[in-house]
Amino acid sequence: MYLPMQNLFNHHILNCEFFQQRIHMKIKKEAEKIWTESVNCNLKFVNGL
Repeated sequence: MYLPMQNLFNHHILNCEFFQQRIHMKIKKEAEKIWTESVNCNLKFVNGL
């Protein structure tokens, strides 16, 4: 009984880590996009002065 439960538990943890990495990558990409847009906006503003 112990072994299958342990395997299931480990598998679940691996899945969680996998999803966390995917979510992290997605957030990172979004953050980079927003950051780039705000930098471009600031550059336009500075160039407009």
